[in-house]
Amino acid sequence: MKVTVLAIPGVVPSKKNGRANTKTGRSFPNKKFMAWERDVRKYVKEQGFSRVTSYPCRMEFKFFYPDKVRRDMDNAISSILDALQPKKATVSGVRVTVDPGLIDDDSWRHVSDISAKGYLDKDNPRAIVEIFQERG
Repeated sequence: MKVTVLAIPGVVPSKKNGRANTKTGRSFPNKKFMAWERDVRKYVKEQGFSRVTSYPCRMEFKFFYPDKVRRDMDNAISSILDALQPKKATVSGVRVTVDPGLIDDDSWRHVSDISAKGYLDKDNPRAIVEIFQERG
């Protein structure tokens, strides 16, 4: 079994609750979330993590919060999963992958088992993500 462990510093922002709306009614993730996502992608590249190759995989999330403020772990999980997927952009009318990400997708066929736990750590808020692959 292959295990990949990511340690993401700070409190994970919610992509779902942190959206900026335009006058046309479209919404986009806010700048704080976009900066956080960019930092996570940079961290994954700098640490040299290998892409997940064996699906379905299992993921365990441990969130260490600096205080007892109410936070939804499902939003944090969703934010992390989105940051670990391929990043696409439209270039000259064509959809291209600009960052391959760590996982292909967060569908049940790719990530079949997710568990999460929350803890209090005032001095070192962070998220620990463990990805378990059967082989690969």
